[in-house]
Amino acid sequence: VDEEALLDSTRAHLERVRDKLADEYDIRIGSSVEVGAIHRQIGARADGMGADLVVIAASGASGLARRLFGSSAQSIVRTSRHPVLVVRKPAEADYARLLIGTDFSTDAEAAARFALRVAPGAGVCLSHSLEQASIRIPAPLGLEDNEREAHLAQAREAAEKALHTLAGQLGHAEAEVRVFDGHASQTLVELAERWDADLLAIGAHGKSRLEAGLIGSTSLHAISDATCDVLVTPRAD
Repeated sequence: VDEEALLDSTRAHLERVRDKLADEYDIRIGSSVEVGAIHRQIGARADGMGADLVVIAASGASGLARRLFGSSAQSIVRTSRHPVLVVRKPAEADYARLLIGTDFSTDAEAAARFALRVAPGAGVCLSHSLEQASIRIPAPLGLEDNEREAHLAQAREAAEKALHTLAGQLGHAEAEVRVFDGHASQTLVELAERWDADLLAIGAHGKSRLEAGLIGSTSLHAISDATCDVLVTPRAD
């Protein structure tokens, strides 16, 4: 296939999509076709224009494209210095149910505030996984099961109180709060489906180096397994 012909065809298709969206939403839209690794090209473009938000599809159109772009979406989220919205479903209306995962870090709060700007009219649920809290609970060596359960119950109560406090600070005192035991990457995706969320919002990094790794795996897991759209906000520079 002639590379120049392929670029011309791709550019023409992109311009048709651009013009259709511009007419439908009555806005000005630019377009460009870049050659190279997707995550690097999108990152450079976002940096160059000072983007507030990067919006990408969760996967490609079909077959091989789905697998290739699915991994590219993870690379974009992993390397982006800008918030990334990974879209999985057609936009039929504004977001109505926003699930926010938090580890109570400053960056997680910033991610929550950004998500509320993206979905200002949505109902809100704040969720925390006790995986992070349990890291800070004294090791249960020598403790009886009932003593261990007492420690976990205290952690759950403290987490619920912290979630209610955060909800008030975010201006959503009426928000639902959920606390779960287990790995955040699983509990968030499962809750998003049970709660019928149409947007799941998480920060890209946690409080500590260890938690940063956990949150990173959470965001990548959410991108691949969540059935709703996912908003990932990176740590502020």
